[in-house]
Order: sequence, then structure tokens, then C-alpha cells
Amino acid sequence: MDTEVSKGTTFSFFLPITDQMPESELEILKVLRSSTVVPKTILLVEDEEEVRSAIRDLLTQKGFMIIEAKNGKQALAVAQDYPSPIHLLLTDMIMPEMGGKELAESLEKIMPNLRVLFMSGYTQDEAFRKDAASGRRCFIQKPFSLSILLAKVNEAMILEGTLA
Repeated sequence: MDTEVSKGTTFSFFLPITDQMPESELEILKVLRSSTVVPKTILLVEDEEEVRSAIRDLLTQKGFMIIEAKNGKQALAVAQDYPSPIHLLLTDMIMPEMGGKELAESLEKIMPNLRVLFMSGYTQDEAFRKDAASGRRCFIQKPFSLSILLAKVNEAMILEGTLA
């Protein structure tokens, strides 16, 4: 460890070089190679077609299964008819017919393990964001980069072990 005032601290780690993997890691790799990976399903709800399309394309490329709707009422119908589990609701907060919060509350009644990631470009209220980002819920402020969105999706999925 080297420390210099106003420059910080540098830690050095020296690990032995080996070509062999520990036995426990070999077993994990065997299980992973033999198992079928089931993609996590995201219900994407966004009333702006261009935004929905960009998000859908990114998350599909990253291996997520995406089902989508353009508003809360349509999303509720899609979710109720969907035959497999939905792991994450990624929804805009402000939409015509039914907003994201009302949609999340309705879906959480029938899918108690559902994670929620709210997104909004209108909400600057810190109290709202804290309310939105509680329990199995997260919040992302629009506009956002696709890399930040991907990080937030992963954060929301990990809440209470969804992806772990």
C-alpha cells in the first residue's frame, strides 16, 4: 500500500499465476453450461413510440424478453393475458388513460414479486422519487443514457434476488 498526501492511496494485490481452476469453480461452470438460461421478462410501458422502440431494442440486445404497451390500460390487459412470469415493470409515470403508479399498484396485487422501475421526465419532486423508489421499486429520471437505463434495470432486477 502506498499513500501520498493529496494524491491518494494505491493498493497492490499479488496473486499466484495458474492455469488450473479451483474444483468448486469447475463445478459451477459445468452446471452453468448444462443449464438453460431463461431470459427475464420486462413489461415496457411507454406512450412515446420512439422512446419505447429504443428501450426495447437495447434490452432485447442484452437478452431480456420484452413485452410492450403504449399505456397503462393496455399494459394491464397484456400482463393479465401473458402466460409466463413478468419480472419487471418498466413504466413511464405520466401516460394517457392510466399512469405508471396506478398500473404498478394494480399489477402488484396480482404479481406480488413484480419489480418496478418508474421513469419520468416531469418529476423533480424528491419526495415523489423516494416514494417511487421503495421496496421493489426504483426510479430513473428522463432523459437518461441507455447505459444508465441498463444499470437501473439490473439494479431493479437484483432487488430481493430476482437476478442473483
